[in-house]
Amino acid sequence: AAGIAGGLVAAITLAIIESDKLQRSINDLAITSGGTASEIKRYEDAARELGRSTAISAEQIAVGMENIADEFQFEGTGENIESLSRKIIVLAQSVGTDMLDASDAVAVTLQKFSLSADSTGAVVDLLASASKGSASRLAEFTGALSSSAAAAKSSGISLSETAAAIKVLDAAGIKGSEAGGQLSKILIELSGQADSKINPSIVGMAAAFEELQKRSLTLNDSVKTFGRFSFEAGSAITANAGKLRELSSEASTAGEAHRIAAIKTKDLDDSFKILKNNVGDLAISMGQSLSPAANLIVESLSTLAKY
Repeated sequence: AAGIAGGLVAAITLAIIESDKLQRSINDLAITSGGTASEIKRYEDAARELGRSTAISAEQIAVGMENIADEFQFEGTGENIESLSRKIIVLAQSVGTDMLDASDAVAVTLQKFSLSADSTGAVVDLLASASKGSASRLAEFTGALSSSAAAAKSSGISLSETAAAIKVLDAAGIKGSEAGGQLSKILIELSGQADSKINPSIVGMAAAFEELQKRSLTLNDSVKTFGRFSFEAGSAITANAGKLRELSSEASTAGEAHRIAAIKTKDLDDSFKILKNNVGDLAISMGQSLSPAANLIVESLSTLAKY
């Protein structure tokens, strides 16, 4: 009997703890978003629903929602915290990361390229495609985009074109913020060229590099064209100029994140996590039912302790 009682107490304690952890994240979301009670309840229900169907817990999803509320601009868009969470969780699943890192990656990309929240789905697909199922590659690629965004924007280069060039540099062994920095220098150099045929701000990046490839640049030509610190990266893109249009098109493939996530979530580890999340959700329901009584007991004990 004592063992049964002890197990029951442990189960009740766990349920209250799980419920409290989620509630703390929901409280943070409420403070950051400034949402109404009904909106916060809807977000909580969505976090629990997504937690039951994915390997990411409801608490982690709520943390991601709070970050979305803080980092994203919704005014004038058709998006909200819940709709963006449903899109960003697919990126998190596709690379095996949490909602916080996934939402940060999307937010930074949108901000750097001056895109609205309406572009979230396209950015999720682009990042998932570039990351190839790896959280570390997501961090590298986001860093590269962030480092090159200013020069790309000033040259009139789109996000998908920038992503294509970064993929070429990645294949050449130039990765992360280094790739972004090199691409930034290259675009600045080319956009200052009087020769319009190799100026990406006039003809576009793919056309500029295709023209450079036709000219069969020597080492000295490359140094003069791209600068002494960026000629290797410039030469790598020039050698693969024919791939830029194809890679740019691939970067915009709709549904790519869902395709990768579907493959990633077939393994046994994710199945166990989903099972754990469903058990956790039952604990949350139990904890929410028991919390009022537990709070009353704690308040009563606190009152008694004063005497």
